[in-house]
Amino acid sequence: MNKSLLTHFAEALFQIAKEDNKVVDYGNDLSLLEGVFTANPDLVLFLDSPLISRNEKEKILNEAFSNSINKASLGFLKVLTYKGLVKGFPTINESYQHCYHRLMGILEGVIYAPYEISEIELRKIEDIFSKRLSQRVTFKVLIDKKVLAGMKIYLEDTLYDYSVDTKLNNIKDRLTYKD
Repeated sequence: MNKSLLTHFAEALFQIAKEDNKVVDYGNDLSLLEGVFTANPDLVLFLDSPLISRNEKEKILNEAFSNSINKASLGFLKVLTYKGLVKGFPTINESYQHCYHRLMGILEGVIYAPYEISEIELRKIEDIFSKRLSQRVTFKVLIDKKVLAGMKIYLEDTLYDYSVDTKLNNIKDRLTYKD
């Protein structure tokens, strides 16, 4: 799926949200929809299927979401459905959230770790970096089995390397260095 096209759709919705003064509301709608799609992958297949009529899809969307999300969010979902882009919804939500963070001056980073990081640990790390940089920071955690232990944190073109594998490589380099 074309990521730049999905990003374009997210940015368009974000502009509409700004004009409507509903940036947070539409963002919440997208997060809710992503949760529904994650929990119900068959719904995504149904909405992206060319074998199901447009009217049938619209009927299902209206029944499922007309009372739980904003009209503009529902209209946006219908456009994505007509274009066969619902399976790209996680990318759209991520792009929308990126626009929101940029508007609010929130820095985004990525933590690479060999294990899952709890919400409590993640919040502590975000607090430490927010205080250090005097700006709110948020991280996305990605599991990377190449990191032996510890973690690598990328933020604003800077790598903060707290991994054991890098420390071991540094020791190895010092031991094998010849003058």
